[in-house]
Amino acid sequence: MKGGLVIVAAGNEDIDHDIVSMYEPVIAVGASASNQNKRKASYSNYGDWIDVAAPGGEGSTERNSIWSTLPKDAYIPSDDGYGGSDWAGTSMACPHVSGVAALIVSYFGGQGFTAERCKEILYGGLGDVIGGNKPIGRMLDAYAAFQYGIRTSGGDVEPKLIFSETGIEVKAHETRTLTVLATGGASVRCTSTGSEALSFDAASGEITIVGRNASPGSYEAVFVATGPSGLQSTGTLAYTLLPNHAPVVVKQLENIHHKALTQATTLSLSGLFEDPDGEELQCTVTIAEESVAYSSVTSGKLNLYSRSLGVTDVVIRVEDAFGESADIRFKLAITDPSQPVMTSFRAVTSDMTISINASASVPVEVLVYNANGRQVLQQTREGDVFNPVLLDLTSLSPGRYTLKLSYDGNTYTLPFVKI
Repeated sequence: MKGGLVIVAAGNEDIDHDIVSMYEPVIAVGASASNQNKRKASYSNYGDWIDVAAPGGEGSTERNSIWSTLPKDAYIPSDDGYGGSDWAGTSMACPHVSGVAALIVSYFGGQGFTAERCKEILYGGLGDVIGGNKPIGRMLDAYAAFQYGIRTSGGDVEPKLIFSETGIEVKAHETRTLTVLATGGASVRCTSTGSEALSFDAASGEITIVGRNASPGSYEAVFVATGPSGLQSTGTLAYTLLPNHAPVVVKQLENIHHKALTQATTLSLSGLFEDPDGEELQCTVTIAEESVAYSSVTSGKLNLYSRSLGVTDVVIRVEDAFGESADIRFKLAITDPSQPVMTSFRAVTSDMTISINASASVPVEVLVYNANGRQVLQQTREGDVFNPVLLDLTSLSPGRYTLKLSYDGNTYTLPFVKI
C-alpha cells in the first residue's frame, strides 16, 4: 500500500472532544457497547469528528467485555496467565478497525493501491451512525467493506475468486454450503465439480456439497471468473468427503431383574452409544418374548415394563443414516418371591424349562418320579434367574410324573404330564 493510515482511539471521558483523535487526517474510533447491542458505550467520547464505531464493551460483565490475550503481570491478576475479560474502552474498539484495514490491504493491496483507497473501502462498508445526540461514527462491518471493495474494483484488472471457506471436509451424512465471489463484477462458472457431491448455483454463487452423493476421497472443483473486459482467472476448491463410521457401544448393560410384576426400569440412553461422525442416531428396542415384557422410548429414556413372569432377551439397537448399527444385548427376568420355581408347561412333549429365583448361579438337583413313585430321572444342572434349567424328557414314556427340584437348601415339588 502506498502511504499509511493512523487509527486512533477517541477517548473514554464521555466528552465531545479529544486532542489527538480530532486531528482530521487520522481515523477516529468510538466504542459501541457490544457488537450485538449497537449503542454508544457509556464512557466513549463522541462527536461528528469520530469516523468509525466498533465494539468496545462496557466491562460490567463477561458478556459485554472484550476478551484479551494480554500476558499476565503484577498488575493483571489472572489464574490462566492472561488478561482475560473485563476489558472495555475505545482502546479495545480501535484494534477492530486496525484489523479490518489490515485485511483490506492483504487482499486488495498491490501495485498502485493507496492508503486513500484502503480508507475508501473501509468507509464503503460502514453502517449507520450510532449514538443518537452523542454520535460515535458509523458501525464497522468487515464483510460489507469487502463487498464494497469487490464491487468497485472494476477496470481491466484480472478478477480474483473469493471462497467463503477453503479446505472443506464433509462428513458422509452432512450437507455443507459455501459461497464463491469474484472481484470487479466478474461472473463465475464451475468448469469441473470434481465429484457428484458438489453442485454450483451461478446466480447466487452458492456451492453445495452433499457428503453421501459420492465416494469418500479428496476432490478439486475448478471455477473460472470472467471480468467485464474478458479477463479471466481460475481458482480451485479442494474438498474431502469423509467415510461414514458405524456407531459404537460405549457402555454395556448388566442383566436386569424385576422381583415383582409391578416393577419397572428406566434407563438413560445417553452415554450408551457414540457416533464417531457426530450423527444423530435412531433407536429401536426389541424384546424377544413380548408376553413377558414391553418397552417405550421417550425423551432419550428407555422404559421397561413387566408383563408376566419369565425371562426374555432385550436388544437396544442404534442406527445411522447409512444403516450402520450397534447393539446392546441383555436379559430381563421377571420373578415373584412367592413362586421360587416355575415351569414352562405342566404338559410337555420333550423339553421342560424350569425358572428358579436365584440371583447367582447355583447347582440345581432335579429328580423325576413316575406315577408309582419310582425315580426315573436324576440330573444336576447350573441355573439362576437369567438362565433357566432345561430338562430333556424325551426318554420318558407318556404319563403322569412328579418333579422334585432342590437348590439353596430348599426342595420344591411340581406335578407334570408327559404327552
